[in-house]
Amino acid sequence: MTSHFLKLCFFAFALSIGFSSCQKQDRLLLNEPGLEKKGGDNDEPIILGIVMTEQQSPAYPALLKVWEQGGTSLVDQVNTDEGGNYCTQALEEGNYYIEVYVDDALAFTSPVLQVNERVEYDIDL
Repeated sequence: MTSHFLKLCFFAFALSIGFSSCQKQDRLLLNEPGLEKKGGDNDEPIILGIVMTEQQSPAYPALLKVWEQGGTSLVDQVNTDEGGNYCTQALEEGNYYIEVYVDDALAFTSPVLQVNERVEYDIDL
């Protein structure tokens, strides 16, 4: 009887170690560069969206420059992917505008965007 109890205790201990290592792996994956965060991360101050051409096809390649309102500081620059999607790095809360360059020519300038959480901003050229 004691050996069954010891086996059961050992099994429960091994199972708890397995669960804790899975939770640790999940935390490590969230910090891995290039992996998308899910769930409650929607309030992080970023700007994301899609850039479409006049022919309603994705603008690729396109360069987006994010500027601070009233300043001359370039805050971020990102390229669109093949689907025309873009996403900035995490920004400080504030007011920004976006310039879109296609073939090294300025194709679009956004109005000022107030960013204090995740802002989805699609652009039609």
